[in-house]
Amino acid sequence: MTDFTFRAMWPIEDLDRPISALIAEACRDLDAMAMERGGRVAGEPHWTVAGEMLVCEVPAVELGNVIPMPRKATYRGARLPDHVVVDLEILRSRGCSVKQIAAELGVSEKTVRRYLADAV
Repeated sequence: MTDFTFRAMWPIEDLDRPISALIAEACRDLDAMAMERGGRVAGEPHWTVAGEMLVCEVPAVELGNVIPMPRKATYRGARLPDHVVVDLEILRSRGCSVKQIAAELGVSEKTVRRYLADAV
């Protein structure tokens, strides 16, 4: 259940960059932006371009209503720090690639693949 739709916008400064690259970059800021406004992302983002702006609309809940999601924090006997697991799950839910997730979290692509394989 969501409380509201959170909307965020980023100026498109380089019109030659592919939209997928702009979305990957914006994904990094989305959670922090929602939290600054008292919410937490709670669903799949919907991306559009309006003029020279990248626009994201995503279901959100008020921070007071957040229920921790169950998550698997281990893979093949190794433990990932909880904050890495949360960030990994958020990036995965947004459709980010293994390469994008690894780069954003500062872990190897192999680590991301192993976690995702065991988390299914």
